[in-house]
Amino acid sequence: MKYLLFIIMFLNLNAFAQDERMSMSAHIGYCMSNTLFSETAQSNFCYNAGIELRHRLGVSNFFLQSGIRWNEYGFQDMRNEYIVDGSNTIVNSYMHESTIFLLSIPIITTYKLKSFIPGLTISAGPQLSFYMFSKSEGFDDVIFSSGNYAPTSLSFHTAVGYEYAISEKWILGAEVNSNFNFPIGWFFGSEGEYNCGLALTGRYILK
Repeated sequence: MKYLLFIIMFLNLNAFAQDERMSMSAHIGYCMSNTLFSETAQSNFCYNAGIELRHRLGVSNFFLQSGIRWNEYGFQDMRNEYIVDGSNTIVNSYMHESTIFLLSIPIITTYKLKSFIPGLTISAGPQLSFYMFSKSEGFDDVIFSSGNYAPTSLSFHTAVGYEYAISEKWILGAEVNSNFNFPIGWFFGSEGEYNCGLALTGRYILK
């Protein structure tokens, strides 16, 4: 236990040894997604990715970041196909998957808990998303569509992460995040979607 505490202290002393004012990052994540307020839908797995710029607000530990993100939301539900054969009706049940793909512009505030655990961060903020296309898959059919959903949606992002400086310019990080998405003027599935998962980040300090 003593050695474990020593290792943690050593990592914390090296995390964020440099003074970050502005940085650029890229991330990719794997998440579980489902619809909101649904009693029958099952979770599906999706991806998210993004490129962002982060800037420190004054001399505080608060940072503001924005950029472009690729967000996916989806769910699974059981569907039935009815085949009439004379006087008999055959019911084929299959799992149907629905996924939407959004391009998002986030405005995220990040706070570094330097006085608590150096390297630990918490983030939160809204995202304005634009519908790109959707995918519907089931019973040997895969259909890509560009309609039937709201052109814009509003989501809220939260995350808890840890970042570690591997050099004077490069920072590696991981975070657990969640996104709750609410289409504007239309509802996909059951009045909104969410995803939550893990993302890995590579960050380069610009100044």
